[in-house]
Amino acid sequence: LDKYHWLTDDNLSELNSLVSQIIETSELILDEYEKVASIQENTNKSLAKVQQKFEEIAKEIESNHFESATQYISSLSDLAAYRGELLSCKELRYVNLSLIEELEDKLDKLVGELSVDTANFLQQDDALAPYTNKVTELKTAIENADSITAISPIKEEIGSLVSGLELLNHTMLTLDIEDSRQRTKILEDISAVFSQVNQVKATADIAAKNVGSEEARAEFGARFKLLGQSVISGLNAADTPQACDQQLSQILVQLEELESQFSDYDEFYNEILAKRDEIYDNFEQH
Repeated sequence: LDKYHWLTDDNLSELNSLVSQIIETSELILDEYEKVASIQENTNKSLAKVQQKFEEIAKEIESNHFESATQYISSLSDLAAYRGELLSCKELRYVNLSLIEELEDKLDKLVGELSVDTANFLQQDDALAPYTNKVTELKTAIENADSITAISPIKEEIGSLVSGLELLNHTMLTLDIEDSRQRTKILEDISAVFSQVNQVKATADIAAKNVGSEEARAEFGARFKLLGQSVISGLNAADTPQACDQQLSQILVQLEELESQFSDYDEFYNEILAKRDEIYDNFEQH
């Protein structure tokens, strides 16, 4: 408006006001257009990524030669996760819904084909052999484990095995298999492996408890002897009432730490109580 200074003339005030409104409205329209263009650009980028991801997943599945149930289940899980991403894209503003629907159709077809392949694979007698072989391997590892440090990774492997079987079981329940007998046989096979895994898990828990108790007894014995030495040193250093209180306080802190560390072992409880009474008696008589 600076170029048209004559608009500021009092006689043209109405025209000046109208022009100002037009300019303000134009700026708002341009701002809104830029916002919409930015949203559309981001939406198109997100959709392009989703489209590219589907092509990558489909290519990987089609090119892979699956040799284990884990590979099938992993691919089905990837497709399930991808479906979630695709559904999220529907919520994007200005999204191309026809392209989303096209991707959904391709996804349904790929899931259907992979489901059939998975069911056919799991019907083989040795389909779950990797799981049973792993169970045998874990049993041997438990028998040879002689410490909590050795048993802990074994229990983690068992946990992973359980998670894999749960995923396998869940996947089978959701697969679109027309032959109910086929589904029943596969679920029975999975159940049989689950039973073996639960047995080895129970064995690992018992082994961990036994080994843990032995290690705990050894460590408690060492810590208990050390506490006894601390009591003797504390009594020797307690040459004034203030020093006596200070030494007693420090030793009681050690005792509380010992009690806290071995609180899960009832067999040590009475020894700790007796030691506390002994400590108090020693310092009172000092």
